Amino acid sequence: MELGKVFAITVGDRDLDELAQEGIELESLEPTPVANRTSLLKALRIATVDNFQGEEANVVIVSFVRSNAERKAGFLRTSNHINVLCSRAKHGMYIIGNSETAEGVNMFSEIITLLKTNDNFGDHLELCCPRHPTKVMEVKEVDDFAKLSPEGGCNEQCDDR
Repeated sequence: MELGKVFAITVGDRDLDELAQEGIELESLEPTPVANRTSLLKALRIATVDNFQGEEANVVIVSFVRSNAERKAGFLRTSNHINVLCSRAKHGMYIIGNSETAEGVNMFSEIITLLKTNDNFGDHLELCCPRHPTKVMEVKEVDDFAKLSPEGGCNEQCDDR
């Protein structure tokens, strides 16, 4: 897990149980602990769509794991799963994955068309520093977060804390 090199990964009990049933043991991951203020910048919660149902987050990052020439989306081909997926974010959502595979599902095809129409589709994430909003950083690789946006800011000299 590449993100585990940068963030403290937390996984809920239901997801840990499902991983164990599949024979995948993640000894370094524990059920979601009570987070304290100093650790929130380094914490990342991971959940399956089914186990995130009924919950919300300020920002949701969706990672598609399917990528195939047959354009078979698997589990996320059903509209109720897509609805849960698209209705959990309060302020923002990033979808990362193979759009050609996702376009094989009618509802995702409509979502992708909407994203492209509104210029919200691409091969990178654009971040900006809250103190330097004109400084735009393009993140393409997991290491780019730490290099370009350390602690959620930027690399510019700053008088503010």
